[in-house]
Amino acid sequence: MLKIPEVLHHKEQAIEPNVNLLVKVIDEEGSLIEATLLLTPLEGSKRLNAFRKAKGQYSFISGANEIRRYQLIVASKGFESQQVIVIVPSIEQKSFTFDKTVTLASKTGNRPPAVVRTPIRGRLLRNIYFDYNKSVVKKEYNEMVVKAVDYLKSHPAEKLSLTGHSDLIGAERYNLNLSKNRADNVKKAIVAKGIAATRIQTKGEGYKYPLASNDQEEEGRELNRRVEFRILR
Repeated sequence: MLKIPEVLHHKEQAIEPNVNLLVKVIDEEGSLIEATLLLTPLEGSKRLNAFRKAKGQYSFISGANEIRRYQLIVASKGFESQQVIVIVPSIEQKSFTFDKTVTLASKTGNRPPAVVRTPIRGRLLRNIYFDYNKSVVKKEYNEMVVKAVDYLKSHPAEKLSLTGHSDLIGAERYNLNLSKNRADNVKKAIVAKGIAATRIQTKGEGYKYPLASNDQEEEGRELNRRVEFRILR
């Protein structure tokens, strides 16, 4: 189940005037169900906080004076997660509310498994993993950086490809930039140890190629926040 960081849980506060988005989460039979919701802008990283009104009913309050597009991620245990785009209108002279209903489908054995990419074997070095919403290479991966440096020094004709990835939380464009920054930071660590920058290619794929489910943090999203190594001949 998608887990919202504790910092996102707040008491509802009035903003006047405001736009109040009321989200109802239902199952395939139309019954309200408990869920976890994240609402992030497609441009930028500031989320709107979810306030639980009742079972299966949640509200988001916006005080923006311009139209904004958000990505809404809805998850519930035993159901397939869903992502939808929500356009939140700008505030007018007075507050108003608009509704959005999200239907989650049950997870069953008859449903095809989610498409995830299998790690490429052979000449792929071990991945480097990152903390949530971070692109800093942690000290525990210094050994991995050194191994890449040693390999490139002993194989001067070969080059290295670094591909950054993210988990599913956040807007697509934001995660593309975040995943690219992760790859660039690994490159900087390798270049700092004497490898020419021209021998290293970097790119960011965002959350397009998960290694694991994004429904939970442990053995899920934590495995998707990574940089993959590929040796190029």
